Amino acid sequence: MFINPLLAVGVKYALTSYEKWRVSDSVRFNSMPYNKFTSVIVDSGLFTYLWGKKSHINYDKNFYHNYLDNYSKFIETSRFENMRYVELDVQEKLGVDFAWELREKLVDRFGKDKIINVAHVIDGDPTDLIAYADYLAVSVTPTIKKYGIAYYYQYIEFVYKQAFTHNTKIHLLGVTRPGDSRLCYGATSCDSTSWFTKISFGSYSSSNYFYGKNNYLDIRSLDNLRSLLEEIETLKNVSLGRNDSERYRYYAAYTAFLHYQRIDPNTVT
Repeated sequence: MFINPLLAVGVKYALTSYEKWRVSDSVRFNSMPYNKFTSVIVDSGLFTYLWGKKSHINYDKNFYHNYLDNYSKFIETSRFENMRYVELDVQEKLGVDFAWELREKLVDRFGKDKIINVAHVIDGDPTDLIAYADYLAVSVTPTIKKYGIAYYYQYIEFVYKQAFTHNTKIHLLGVTRPGDSRLCYGATSCDSTSWFTKISFGSYSSSNYFYGKNNYLDIRSLDNLRSLLEEIETLKNVSLGRNDSERYRYYAAYTAFLHYQRIDPNTVT
């Protein structure tokens, strides 16, 4: 089971996606040990349709209404009390007003304490959305790419100040580069799947965040990697996978976890 090794090495917070589970039955989803995490965020999976491999199709509003209905049914079947569900943030493509329409339907159905709302630059001044939300996600990488890091620091500092005033929790959505975790200094949480994505495409060495640094977990070959995994399995008394492909993913998660553990958010300048 792919969750158990993460729990075994000490990971307390997890991210999963509705897109991953919507094709599976709810029995399998509810059989997973997500309840052992302190908190789990469930992404809506919309990135695939808005910007990912299915974005070439022009989806109308009816598609998103149906998507919201199915997403809501999925939430209702969940047995996990430690989960928060990210809303359908369609404002970049379908406009701010339609995003608010979907937002209010989801919140009316489940309450603000179950939903993570999402702010994008296109929303304009985020003050009203910060005041509305209990938990608000703010995208990172797309905003930095479009407006630059200097702009993002100003933007996120404003968000943090407003969030403190309104007692709103902030999540940074998609902290792609490990160094960008410095931006989390005022956030309740942040997420990154870059460690997983890289190794999924065969770049196992670049997913080791200690690669080449003081020879700590310095992996130079597949044999070296296999040996390290065997040591981890023995030390932690866990199995990191049924085959090398699975085990490399756990290795990426393990080294990423070690890296993020060592970051002191108070060192941000």
